[in-house]
Amino acid sequence: MIVKDIINLLYTSLKGGILFSLSHWFIYMAHHLSRLQMKVLYTLTGNIYMIYLEVVTTTRCTLKCRHCIGDIPEIKKDAQYSISFEEYKNYMDNLLKNIKSLKLVRILGGEPLLNKDIDKIIEYALKQSKIKQVYLVTNATVMLSNEVVNVLKKYPQKATVDISNYSANKELASKLKIKEIIEICKQNNISVNCPESYLWNPISPIKYHRRNTKENKRYYRSCASLCVGMHKTPDGGAAVFPCLRAGTLFLRKIGNQTEGKDYFRLDNKLQKEDIMKVHLNEDFDACRYCNFLEDKRKQVLPAIQK
Repeated sequence: MIVKDIINLLYTSLKGGILFSLSHWFIYMAHHLSRLQMKVLYTLTGNIYMIYLEVVTTTRCTLKCRHCIGDIPEIKKDAQYSISFEEYKNYMDNLLKNIKSLKLVRILGGEPLLNKDIDKIIEYALKQSKIKQVYLVTNATVMLSNEVVNVLKKYPQKATVDISNYSANKELASKLKIKEIIEICKQNNISVNCPESYLWNPISPIKYHRRNTKENKRYYRSCASLCVGMHKTPDGGAAVFPCLRAGTLFLRKIGNQTEGKDYFRLDNKLQKEDIMKVHLNEDFDACRYCNFLEDKRKQVLPAIQK
């Protein structure tokens, strides 16, 4: 089974170009090794050493990208949200009491700097000993506030500002504040990550694919997404999905994702078994609406606006 997955991965990745193939190969291996690590450590110790979590703190954004990887612009107005600090703390408390550690939390949106409580949200994550690294992800259209800077500079070994660099798209030049953000981070000894601007993979319109269970598992394994995303849910709670697009599908009421298989809720009833069951699942309903392996064969400018 693993050999077939590797052959399938190499074949589909090479269609997207050699550089994409190499990077996707690395992600594929990291994804499966992290899943194996979680399973082994849980079996041996009964503890969950969670690798990764992306937290959507708001669906508001300064941009409306045609090929947004999280499909954020497709969320209808009545389903959009911004998480308050109190809500966020409650969700994270429910998660952290069930795990031993969480290697990396990426705080994002939308544009997270539009959340009025973002400084408190960041500081809470940074204060938790179980959380090892915290990245604040921004599209660099909004300057860091004094409150956010003051929080970040208190944790120089743990906090990083992660800039999504869209400078290859010249139409956004007047909106981007990349240099200013990098400068203020340097002045305050804040770690900042700003990779070279890269092309995006286009996102096809949502379409249902009639993949059987075997085909759907193979599709998920080939995707090898490291993303594990938290979205707020329409009932006022929050849940963790296999990726942010899966959470967006849930908000858009597309598909038939079921609790305990496709996602777990961050409520007071959360148990370790719920977390592991979803993390080790490979047959996600959301994957039947995904075109990632087909879309990756083409590339477009980043952040083309609708």
